Amino acid sequence: MKKFVLITGLFCLPLFCNSVTLFNDSAFKLKATVLSATGDNQGTFTILPQHQLTWQDSYSGGQSFSQTPYTVVWYCENDKEFGIVTNVGAGAFVSANSSNGDRICPVPKQKAGPTTP
Repeated sequence: MKKFVLITGLFCLPLFCNSVTLFNDSAFKLKATVLSATGDNQGTFTILPQHQLTWQDSYSGGQSFSQTPYTVVWYCENDKEFGIVTNVGAGAFVSANSSNGDRICPVPKQKAGPTTP
C-alpha cells in the first residue's frame, strides 16, 4: 500500500506545477518575461512571430512554487516594452497582442547604399 501511494504521488507531482502558455501573435520577434506576484523574474524567453512556448514553474525539493498571479512583460528585440499582461493565472494562455501597451516595435533603419546615376 505504501509503495502504491509513493508511486502515485510521483506521477501526480507534475500536475501541481504552474504553467503559462506564451503566444507571440505579433509580426515581431519578441522576448517574454514571466514575473511572479512578488516581482521575481521566473524567466525570459525569445519567441519568434506566430510561435508559442509553455513556461512551467520548476519545483526543486524544498523550494516552493512561485506566487501567482503572474505578470508577463513582452519586449522588442531592442528591449523596448511591447506590452504587459497582469493577473495571469496558472494554466493561462497569454498572447502578445492581448497585452496593454504600444504593441509596436521600431523597425531598424536601412543603411543607405550607394546611389547610381
